[in-house]
Amino acid sequence: MPRFLTGTSQKGLIKSMQHITSSSVNDSTSDITITAVVINSSVIIPNGQFSSFAGASANDQSTYSGGSSSPCTAEFTSTTNVRITATDRDMFGANYDSKAATFYGTVIEYDL
Repeated sequence: MPRFLTGTSQKGLIKSMQHITSSSVNDSTSDITITAVVINSSVIIPNGQFSSFAGASANDQSTYSGGSSSPCTAEFTSTTNVRITATDRDMFGANYDSKAATFYGTVIEYDL
């Protein structure tokens, strides 16, 4: 006969999941407010990101566009905040262009 514990939670299961998205420009940070989690029992899993750049080169004024995979970083700054940092995505050196990045991720809190 199986036995069940009532009134207790099983350890190691997922307690909560929160999907996060952040768009930012070159060399910037953005803060995302989340529902409070226990940081020691939580992880941020990147689900994907996209970086793009477009504009004119300083030397020949030709138009460039494209994409790159320069990673954004994600870290907890408090129990209710995740900070996304966009790295420098300056592919062509001295460019007059815009470089944007979008980060997609999931905050998972485990019941430890």
